[in-house]
Amino acid sequence: MTKRICDYTIEVGLISILIFTPLAKGTIELWSISIVHVIILIMLIAWLLKMNSMGGFKIKKTPLDYPILALLIIAIISTIFSTDLNTSIAAWPRIITYVLLFYLVVNNIDTREKVRRVAISIICVGAFLSIFGLIKYLKGIDGGKAFVSATYANRNHFAGYLGMAIPISLGMFYCITDVGKRIILGYTVVLMGVALMLSLSRGGWAGLAISMSVMGILLSKTSRYGRKIWIPTFFLAGILVILAIIGTNPLIARMSHTMNQMQSPGAVDRIKIWKGTINMIKDYPLAGTGVGTFAALFPKYEPPDRVKEVVEYAHNDYLHMTSETGIFVLPFIFWLIFSTLRSGITTFVHTNSKFRQGITLGTITGIVAMLIHSFVDFNLHIPANAILFIVLAAIIQAQTSNSSKLKIQRL
Repeated sequence: MTKRICDYTIEVGLISILIFTPLAKGTIELWSISIVHVIILIMLIAWLLKMNSMGGFKIKKTPLDYPILALLIIAIISTIFSTDLNTSIAAWPRIITYVLLFYLVVNNIDTREKVRRVAISIICVGAFLSIFGLIKYLKGIDGGKAFVSATYANRNHFAGYLGMAIPISLGMFYCITDVGKRIILGYTVVLMGVALMLSLSRGGWAGLAISMSVMGILLSKTSRYGRKIWIPTFFLAGILVILAIIGTNPLIARMSHTMNQMQSPGAVDRIKIWKGTINMIKDYPLAGTGVGTFAALFPKYEPPDRVKEVVEYAHNDYLHMTSETGIFVLPFIFWLIFSTLRSGITTFVHTNSKFRQGITLGTITGIVAMLIHSFVDFNLHIPANAILFIVLAAIIQAQTSNSSKLKIQRL
C-alpha cells in the first residue's frame, strides 16, 4: 500500500510540474519556481518512503552519473571562487532540484504505462499552448503581436518547448495502431508545428528541421519503421502548405530576411553579446565568474557600440555556462550529451518493444532540437524548458533495459 501511494504521489507530482511550469510563463518568476521546489521535495520524500518500504534504498545507475557528478564538482568549485558568493549560493536550490528531478524520473517512471501518461501529458500541454497561442495571434490579443508566444514571455522559448513536444508526439504516433488515435495525434502534431512556425523563431525552426532530419536517419536504421522515413518530411511539408494557405505575411517577411540574418538587428545584437561573453571567459577561464553571476558581471564586458540594456543571459547556453563555471565544463557537457544520445540510440536500435522504440525516438529527437536551439538562445535557463529537457533525458535512461542498480542497505 505504501509503495502504491508513493508511486502515485511521484507520478502526479511529475505530471503537475509538466503542466504547471509552461503555463506559469515558463516558471521564470520566484513564486513559480518555489512551487516547483516544494513539489520536488514532496516527490523526494515519497521516493525515500517507497524505497524504505521495499527493504532498502536502491538507485538505478545510468551512463550519466559520472558526467553529472563532474558537473556538480565544477559548479561547487565555481561557487567557491565566485565573484558574488551570495548569488552563486542562491542558484544552488535550482541545480539540486534539477538533479533530483532526473533521478526521480529515472527510478520511478520506469514502466510503459507511467511513461505513456507522462508523454500524453507533454503532448496535451503542447497542444493547449498551441491552441491558446494561435487564438491570441488570430484575435490580435497581446497588442496585436505578429508572432505566437502563448503563455511564454519570449516567443523563442515557446518555440523551444514545442521543439521538444513535437518529436514526442511523433514518437507516440509511430507506436500506436488505433486509427482514431493516430488521426487525433496527427492533427495535434500539425497544430503544434504551425504554432512553432508562427513563433517566428529562427532557432526554433532550425532545431525542428535538424531534429526531423535526425528522426529520418534513425527511422532508416530499423526495419520496423524503415518505410516510414517519409513522415518527418511530410510533416514539415504539410506545415508549410498550411501556412501558405492561411497566409502569414509576418512569417514570409521573416523568412525573407533569414538569408541575410547576420545583418538583422537581433542577430547583430546576439553577436555583440557573444563577443562580450567570450571576453568574460578570457578573464575567468578556469573557475568562471561563479554560478548565476553572468548578469551582474556582463555590463563590464558589454561592447561600447551596443545599446545599453540589461542582459541576463548570453543567448547561447554553452557560452553562458562556460562563462560562469570555466572552460573545463565543456568536455563534461559534451560527455553528458554524448552519453544521453548514445543510450537513446542503442535502445532504439536494439529494443524489441514497439512502444519503447517509439518513445525513445521522440525523446532523442526532442533533445536534439533543444541542443541545436541552445546555440542561439537560453532555453535551458528557462525552468519549464529545462525541466522538460531533463525529463526527456531521464526517460531515455529509464527505458534502457540493461540499467543496473546500486543497492544501499537500509539503515
